[in-house]
Amino acid sequence: MNAKNESAVIFIDGNNFYHGMRDIELTTGVDFNYEAFSRKLVGTREWVETRYYTGRVQQKADLTRYQMQRKFIAHLERFSQISVFLGRLEMRPAKSSNQKLQNWLNALPRRDDMDLPSNVVDELTMIAQSASAPIWIEKAVDVMIATDMVSMAYEEQYDVAYLVSADGDFTPAVKKVRATGRKVFAASPQHGQKLAGVVNTFIPMGREFFHGCWL
Repeated sequence: MNAKNESAVIFIDGNNFYHGMRDIELTTGVDFNYEAFSRKLVGTREWVETRYYTGRVQQKADLTRYQMQRKFIAHLERFSQISVFLGRLEMRPAKSSNQKLQNWLNALPRRDDMDLPSNVVDELTMIAQSASAPIWIEKAVDVMIATDMVSMAYEEQYDVAYLVSADGDFTPAVKKVRATGRKVFAASPQHGQKLAGVVNTFIPMGREFFHGCWL
């Protein structure tokens, strides 16, 4: 089938794309033109829609981040062919990164024998004893993307899937889609060696790719 006659759907792994863009010192905020980006990515194919997936920020958990996300979603929904799909964000404790500092403090001689001022030792001890800091973990988003890619392929809603991610966890889903006879292209600013091994083509996106993709 000629590329001009192929229909294309774009599946964006929002968190992965955000971090990939940060790696090349670019942003994907409210000044990023997702319509221009989508049309550039599919080229001569018929762009059917772009589906953007990310974790939902809870208002009670982080009001500032919640407001920022609502603004971003409103920006995306300005484009008629772009839809947003929300998974979950769950708070998890992060393991302390201060164990080496704690070990160093434990190995110090008695305070009376040290040259360090006592207030410095107290401050370092407080830092080392901070057991954990909360972090947000995205849940269900990858499953949503994989399920939609596969189900839409079996329902013949597209000829070509563009997966904007470098996450190798999508490998089984890509294989399922390709088993239907459809094509899958992955695209990312990051390296995706595992994913590159199963898609039709892996499209590396450097800074030059995004020329013309801002409002």
